[in-house]
Amino acid sequence: MPKKIRMPFKGSYKHSQEFGVRSLAYARFGLDGHDGDDFLMPLGTKILSPVNGIVHRVKDDPTGWGLYLRIWDRKQNLLVNLCHMSSINLHEGDVVKAGDEVARSGNTGNSSAPHLHIAFADTGGDGKRLNIDNGFKGWYSMYDKTRIQIYVGAPNPSAENSVPTVFEVPKVDGWMAMINQKLDLILEKLMT
Repeated sequence: MPKKIRMPFKGSYKHSQEFGVRSLAYARFGLDGHDGDDFLMPLGTKILSPVNGIVHRVKDDPTGWGLYLRIWDRKQNLLVNLCHMSSINLHEGDVVKAGDEVARSGNTGNSSAPHLHIAFADTGGDGKRLNIDNGFKGWYSMYDKTRIQIYVGAPNPSAENSVPTVFEVPKVDGWMAMINQKLDLILEKLMT
């Protein structure tokens, strides 16, 4: 049964990098490709919790995810990774509700423009990621319809009156896909 989430922001932002792309660029992190979905947005955009949960981790990773936080929804055994933030005003152990502001978008870590990187992982009852051998260290896309159902219209995605919205994966437009392909070619040449 798919896990229920809400969008982590208000409005509409460009889906700039899809889950699983650019395997060469992410091999240095021990990944088979990009381990999340990226959305370009202005610096300081409000980031909302997509689930009810507890702040599982707040950390700064200067060469990878930058300033990031993880929220664990223990009811659904679901871990959310929100990365490249400019600020986070929460601490590990804080309780959040779906729709609460949890951070502001940024350009920290391995990033070339302000954006939100988001990924999900199934967990055990202890909050530890499962399926860590899936090539993405257990992470998967918010657009994996077999695992995630995106809700709108209610502050609580598990509320009975929430209305599921059918979200098609927003495709990366042509110019961004072309840039990603060219970056992969450059990396391939550098590595040979």
